[in-house]
Amino acid sequence: MGSFLDSQLAFNAVIVKTGMLLIAPPARWLAAKLVTAAAVVVAGTAVTVGVYRWAWTTSPDENYPAFWYETAVYFGIGTVTTAYCLFGVATGALAGLLLRRTLPALTAAAAVTAGLTYLMDALRPHLRPTVVTGFGSWRPADGRTTASGGYPPLPHFWPLQLVETGILLALAATATALAFRALHRLHA
Repeated sequence: MGSFLDSQLAFNAVIVKTGMLLIAPPARWLAAKLVTAAAVVVAGTAVTVGVYRWAWTTSPDENYPAFWYETAVYFGIGTVTTAYCLFGVATGALAGLLLRRTLPALTAAAAVTAGLTYLMDALRPHLRPTVVTGFGSWRPADGRTTASGGYPPLPHFWPLQLVETGILLALAATATALAFRALHRLHA
């Protein structure tokens, strides 16, 4: 019961300042919490991605023979890491408002984010541009090889990262809008 009362007090954002009682509206409270979480996520993933990218680009190939299109490297050296984390924050907020229980909301948000990760991994080959070269075309459905048996060229990395990041940020914005709508319904 104490945890419920603590969460209600935190939710109402009661601030006592110089004898005045100020109560923040629920939408302002949610916006402040989401902005704070998003700032921490962006800062944390920027540092993590920067360190991973530096290590990946400066290490000798024989110590870490990985290519940009491998899943672990692809997630670690670009903008999609931040976008997935922001989607997770937005989904967590939405799940928390809909389920109103911490552990089930955490589980639901993690499951939705993991499901989206697997879905995007399956769709990623179809997001790649088809390039026709003198050696043949790179067919998106092939996965990782060109018609000549080579690998996807490095210039495809950033367009692919940015397309996927855009999709994820649009989904995160949708989840955020749905969270505000759910909050409005709870407090209307």
